[in-house]
Amino acid sequence: MHQKCLFFFIVIFLLFFASIASAANRTYASADEVLKRSYPDAVFDKKVISISTEERAQIAGIIKKRFFKRRMTFYVATKNGLTEGYAAIGNERGKTRQITFMVFIDTDGVVTDLDILAFRESQGYEIENPRWRKQFLGKSLASRLRLKRDIRNISGATLSARAVTKGVKNILATFKVVRARLDNID
Repeated sequence: MHQKCLFFFIVIFLLFFASIASAANRTYASADEVLKRSYPDAVFDKKVISISTEERAQIAGIIKKRFFKRRMTFYVATKNGLTEGYAAIGNERGKTRQITFMVFIDTDGVVTDLDILAFRESQGYEIENPRWRKQFLGKSLASRLRLKRDIRNISGATLSARAVTKGVKNILATFKVVRARLDNID
């Protein structure tokens, strides 16, 4: 009888952790799906921008922290030959794993949308809530983008909220530095 109970608890334990592991790797949409949703009639030009040492130093000056990324993927949305907006993919580390999101930016450098593409953490998934993500709308580099001040924190999801907030600020700073290249390179 004791062995059956032990076996039962082991099976329950394994099933519990298997469910946590599968829940911790959520993919919501591809970049193409999210782009089409935000700019339904636009044509997209994907540009992988290499960020030079000088540009990284400029970005670091804007965000007031070191900036290590050497490449960033941007999409330029055009309609009838006119730029409608931009989007960039961000990958930031939450507690232990990467959170992948897309930030949409208008031609004035203002955030128009934020979508979570993939969430791989076991905790902190509350950042997926559209109400939390909406607070980034209308933000620009003129906004300070500080967690617990400009951006509401989420109890139990602090590291995820911090990662996305940092990522949005990094994308806006990178956009400012490389914008001319986005509009001019083939």
